[in-house]
Amino acid sequence: MSRKLSTHLSLIAFASVVALALTAHAEDTKSNKHVFVPPVDVTQALKIRMETKATEDLLKRVAEQCMDADCKKQVEECRKTLATCVIVPSKASVHEQEMENN
Repeated sequence: MSRKLSTHLSLIAFASVVALALTAHAEDTKSNKHVFVPPVDVTQALKIRMETKATEDLLKRVAEQCMDADCKKQVEECRKTLATCVIVPSKASVHEQEMENN
């Protein structure tokens, strides 16, 4: 009985270590991205519904929609890291779109 218990505990410990390592790797991968979350009105005007790779054309359209200095500053930061920048709609924007669709 104790041999089975010790085997099970070893397997659980091993699975926990593997899960922790995979989570850390996922966080490292995530941190390589520059995430830009525009205001709700901008994401809805441009119909951004999911994580979208930033392009110069898309950033130009976002900049045209931005009304405040913070949004424009974020556009410039995204331009500087264009290779890794992604545009993600805010949770409020996603929620609003879900409400419109239901």
